[in-house]
Amino acid sequence: MAPAIKRFVCSVVCLAAAAGLSAAAFAADTAIRVRVLEASRSVSVEIAGAFSIIDQASGHVLYQAAGASARLTSDPQGLVFGNRRLASRDIVIAGEPAVAVSLNKRSYRGTLRCTLLPDGNVRCINTINVEAYVKGIAIREISHYWPKEALRAHAVVFRTYALYQMRQNKANPFDVTSDVYSQVYGGKDAERYRISEAVDETKGEVLTYRQALIPAFYHSTCGGATEDAGELWDMRIGPLAGQICPYCQEAPYYRWKAQVKAKTICRALRAGGYPCAEIRDITVISRTASSRAKEIKIGGSGQPVLLSGKTFRALLGADVIRSTRFQVKRAGDGFVFSGEGWGHGVGLCQWGAYAMAKGGSTYVEILQQYYPGTQLETYETF
Repeated sequence: MAPAIKRFVCSVVCLAAAAGLSAAAFAADTAIRVRVLEASRSVSVEIAGAFSIIDQASGHVLYQAAGASARLTSDPQGLVFGNRRLASRDIVIAGEPAVAVSLNKRSYRGTLRCTLLPDGNVRCINTINVEAYVKGIAIREISHYWPKEALRAHAVVFRTYALYQMRQNKANPFDVTSDVYSQVYGGKDAERYRISEAVDETKGEVLTYRQALIPAFYHSTCGGATEDAGELWDMRIGPLAGQICPYCQEAPYYRWKAQVKAKTICRALRAGGYPCAEIRDITVISRTASSRAKEIKIGGSGQPVLLSGKTFRALLGADVIRSTRFQVKRAGDGFVFSGEGWGHGVGLCQWGAYAMAKGGSTYVEILQQYYPGTQLETYETF
């Protein structure tokens, strides 16, 4: 065995014995667990450097090499790496500190825990330092060409949201997913210099309210006013009560229109469990303080269907009804929706942050605009 591999395996074994490798080499409160893969029976793995595969439960090293290109598959007895049966259903793939592990052509820093699920599929979770995680999501959520103060504001928001989810999900197998249901995470391949610089310049900074992390929600474009989080979720938090926003008028979807056939809407309603034979009219019967549709009544040949604006948007699709801040009218065999903004509308308006930074505002001023009453702290201090 090469000396470099010997040194690496020794460090991994010692670490595994001490901590079961559940949090890899990171402190518990600074390492985030990101589900990057699920519902797959075969995964391509590429590693250009020394690595080990360790049994999660015992910490025993099952295999090590100076590099590899193989498929991780499953059989009834456990996981199989290339042509090697690993005699484990729950493993950790750990490279040297500078070595990234690639799953299905996407590279990740940190470690990867891959588990054989009862249905025969493999789930992989990337455990990574939260600062590196933020660097791997930002390009998926904003442009790295945006003004630096906007990038700094987003770094704080992304970090705050991540740490909030970590605390909420301690008892779960993972803290966040790598898709739109959490924050879109692309791993090492998604890192960009200007964003990484903004993350480093705000290292550790988070938003708190009354000595607690806030769920720092954000969205593309508010369309003139952000939404009260309590209108969408079971929470009442002062900094997320909604604000007037005059800044996002340059956004591509500050205003939008969508024409949808009545039969398409009917089909979406039925798919969601609502009765629908035909639609004659759609009426917004109540609105939130930010002018978003709160309750909608759909009239047809039978009893009217009542549902929330949030549910209606989810049924038709967020790329069709871009926000619930809309007006609706009948047009031929369908309906025309005329709206403002894109997204749920809570928290940071990303295009508003862009305009504020472009106009000379600092990232602290941007954060106070969208999360008034919060404090900017480092996460080691509370």
